[in-house]
Amino acid sequence: MIDSAITGENTFFDRREIIDEYGWRNFGDIYGDHEAVGHTGPTPRVSHYNNQYDVINGALIEFFRSGETRWYELMNDLARHVIDIDLYHTSEDRPEYNGGMFWHTDHYFDAATASHRAYSHANANPDNPSAYGGGPSNEQNYTTGLLHYYYLTGDRFAYEAVLNLANWVLRMDEGSRQWLRYFDSRPTGLASSSASRDYHGPGRGAGNSINALLDAYRLVSGREYLEKAEGLIRRCIHPHDIIETHNLGDTEYRWSYTVFLQTLGKYLDFKIEYNEIDSMYAYAQAGLLHYAKWMVTHEVPYQQVIHNVKIPTETWPAQDIRKSNVFKFAAKHSEGSLREVFLEKSDFFFRSCITDLRSYATAHLTRPIVLLLVNGYMHASFTSNPEQQGVILKEYPDFGIPKPFTPQLSEIYRLKEMTGGWLQKIQSWVSGKRT
Repeated sequence: MIDSAITGENTFFDRREIIDEYGWRNFGDIYGDHEAVGHTGPTPRVSHYNNQYDVINGALIEFFRSGETRWYELMNDLARHVIDIDLYHTSEDRPEYNGGMFWHTDHYFDAATASHRAYSHANANPDNPSAYGGGPSNEQNYTTGLLHYYYLTGDRFAYEAVLNLANWVLRMDEGSRQWLRYFDSRPTGLASSSASRDYHGPGRGAGNSINALLDAYRLVSGREYLEKAEGLIRRCIHPHDIIETHNLGDTEYRWSYTVFLQTLGKYLDFKIEYNEIDSMYAYAQAGLLHYAKWMVTHEVPYQQVIHNVKIPTETWPAQDIRKSNVFKFAAKHSEGSLREVFLEKSDFFFRSCITDLRSYATAHLTRPIVLLLVNGYMHASFTSNPEQQGVILKEYPDFGIPKPFTPQLSEIYRLKEMTGGWLQKIQSWVSGKRT
């Protein structure tokens, strides 16, 4: 299924031709054909995928595995596109946007005037245009492909891109950069939120932020990156969490907790590699196992609960491969019968992912193939090297009790929801005075 991206009659290169993806802003991008399902019209629906889930890294790994130069071509074109176009090369916008990475274009809308970016004025509701729009977000921050691309090619622009994206994580979370900093200097929470401003549990926003910080540390060994990554881990997860309070059974809005747990597994690998078997290693290991044990008794394939989501597509079963990988990470950090349970669950979710995905006529669209491309190799690794194991601690220190995180202005935003849009009026007034 992965090889269909470069072989056959509908490769990612062929899909470029469908929407004539050769403009200076979108050459090298990936066509998001999954957004065009059900579209009827005289012209194709144009959708730009950008680098969601880190296609660059997936293509690079396949190139390393196979030596097939079409993977290199796909990776190289997309890396250049991301570096030149998808990154927001400015320092004059809001801190949460400056230097960030733009999303794929808007779901189920034609890209229209958006070009490579998420939002087009053409798609705004004319009755309420101010409710539509946005900029770069922590949930769409992918650095590992760019890191490996730099290692492979020596391209200094890729090196700078990784550092800029990690610095973006640092800046967006600094309360001292916001307009009400004199009243409230707490972190903004913009580096750790997922799906909503108020949620700072395990999710892809925090997972991607931590991942970017770890990648930057690899490049320059800057302790500020590692310290921030560990701070975000402590913010979002605790070995004694009452997991039910995170409502992880809400498939629509909490599915991405597995992205965070995958990053937590990567963090543990990172700590072993750097020989830092310390209290944070213990904290992360205990947290990973705590959540994996919960998954054993609560998680089912997405196909069994697909009636709970707004748009049931082939992407949901494709996401099950993340559950498989989380269980593999948990198996690396456990022994005996618990390890066997995790490995059995990992194999179960891998097989159900592929079986359920292939039951869809749309299984070979861009997004499900990318999910397999970026996540599938871990199964091959464990199949070849089943003895993989981390440093398993026999005893853990006292982690205390979970402490809730309240970001900057959280009380004001709650009051805003209760009292209407007065805060937005104040912001507009302050912006006008500043101008």
